[in-house]
Amino acid sequence: MKFFKLMIFLCILVFAINSCVSRTIENKYSVTEKASTILDDIPGVSETSGNIESLGSPVPIYKINIVEYINPLSVSEYYNLTQEQQIAFRAICDALSDIIDNGPTPYKNYILERPIPWVDYKVAYNLIDSNYAALEDIISILYSNTSHFFDGAEYVDSFYLDGYNVDFIEKEYSKFMESNSKAENILLSLEYDGTTYGKAHSIAKWMVENITYAHDYAERLEDGLNTVHTTLMTNEAVCDGYAKTYDFLCKRAGLETIYVVSNDSSHAWNMICIDNKWYHIDITWMDHPNVFYKYFMMSDETCKYTGHPKWEYYWDQRNNVKIVPIAGYDDLYFYIDIKK
Repeated sequence: MKFFKLMIFLCILVFAINSCVSRTIENKYSVTEKASTILDDIPGVSETSGNIESLGSPVPIYKINIVEYINPLSVSEYYNLTQEQQIAFRAICDALSDIIDNGPTPYKNYILERPIPWVDYKVAYNLIDSNYAALEDIISILYSNTSHFFDGAEYVDSFYLDGYNVDFIEKEYSKFMESNSKAENILLSLEYDGTTYGKAHSIAKWMVENITYAHDYAERLEDGLNTVHTTLMTNEAVCDGYAKTYDFLCKRAGLETIYVVSNDSSHAWNMICIDNKWYHIDITWMDHPNVFYKYFMMSDETCKYTGHPKWEYYWDQRNNVKIVPIAGYDDLYFYIDIKK
């Protein structure tokens, strides 16, 4: 009897050990699969790239929270503006929020907190125009009232939405609302690993998988393939459309991104701020096999090395300089040239 009891005990023990090993292997593969939902198996890039620290423990999967598009406090450069420029910046942002929430009212006047020099108003206007490309045609018909002069300088005390072409205003507003709805649906469908990097990666991955470069753009100029609306509605774009749309999706996801253009305006891409450090992202050039990471999270030096010309962000009209952040780090750059 003791012999049979011993045999039964040994059988149970072997079964338990095999079961544990099986569960361990199963868990390992489930973790790997989760990691793969964040980072593709692209040649030259390891599965642990992109702040996924280890495959030995589960990687949490998060959904993207959507935030308001117009948010002046999320624009780093806002804090470098003078007090007068900040007044104008906030006022224009409030006007755009009013238009989004309540619809456009032709000739509606928006009053500044106090009169400010026209050139400072223009600095704020230029910064907003460079940050909110999905509203670029609405922004273009915000006109300042410049009837006040002090010490020989022209001052602005208010601005208004042009009402000359009501059909145009309504059409552009309708386009934005369509773009906004499409963007929300896209973002709600995405998952990421809980990091800022992972969120930026998830949106970039969607862009590369769903937007096609319009090689026949020169023959179809009337299609406006350089706008957010056309990019999202047709899933086609050129570099402007790629960069403006990535910026729009990122801002709605709570990321700080900007739209930058080359000095000769021949190309456009994005920069993103993560942990107070800036990086370059070129969705247009990423949209090719095996080079996704080559153009993702580049420093200034790497950006130049990969063939990008000099670039600019917005025009500080008071000091007559083109402003652009400095991207001095390659700590999030994971591309390995497998041809070397």
